[in-house]
Amino acid sequence: MSERYPQPKVTKPKARVAIILDYFIGRGDHEFDTYHDPELYDKGAHSRLYRRDNLARGVTDVIEQHVPYGHKTKLLDVGAGTGILSLELAGRNYTVSAMDLFASQLDRLKQKAEELGLSEKVSPIEADMNNEFPFEDDEFGAVVSLRANRYVKDFDRWLSEAHRVVGSGGMLVLPVFAVDTVPWKRNSDKGIHQPTTHKGIMRAIMNAGYKIVDQASVSYTQAVDQNLDFRDVPFYYKPNFVVAEVQQ
Repeated sequence: MSERYPQPKVTKPKARVAIILDYFIGRGDHEFDTYHDPELYDKGAHSRLYRRDNLARGVTDVIEQHVPYGHKTKLLDVGAGTGILSLELAGRNYTVSAMDLFASQLDRLKQKAEELGLSEKVSPIEADMNNEFPFEDDEFGAVVSLRANRYVKDFDRWLSEAHRVVGSGGMLVLPVFAVDTVPWKRNSDKGIHQPTTHKGIMRAIMNAGYKIVDQASVSYTQAVDQNLDFRDVPFYYKPNFVVAEVQQ
């Protein structure tokens, strides 16, 4: 893993223009440098450019509204990073398995969970989401992923794994961001043919054996009151949601 994802040589914050250019054109072997430095990652995620903590609150609102069985539902957060979404979910009494590729990110998640008194609610799992998920069939009540989809190589296989680990009647909650169109096509095995629009992703999800919950699959601005200070995110960071029920 260290050969494929070399450690970053420079960890100082980059200029906003450089961040945007890297996001759309990629950085080759240095694509994931920021992810190896969890403090730098967290600093950027909480910045005005992203406000990912606000986004996590809104995503959790959607999950609370539409995932059945309330807080008894065990959740899988795919691409959890330093746990911004996982810890928000745990703070609302969900039990969460936080899966991520990078041990450094998960170590930071563990530290934050301990500081917040949430260690018993969050289980960090180091695994590659582009491989088979390291979980049993029907282990979760819902799967959620916050922007990790832009690194999914085979979306059909990813959806099949999400389907496998969720029991009958469980849910898939996937925020869809227009800003992720270019990087997802760049990272996907399908290239420019990778569906990235809200409608295109819904079609792929239905083809994978899910039933779209139309009433729940609403835009972020409809699901969350954007006038609330702790839900507000930049205009380019407001997703549409695909909420789907797993069919067995």
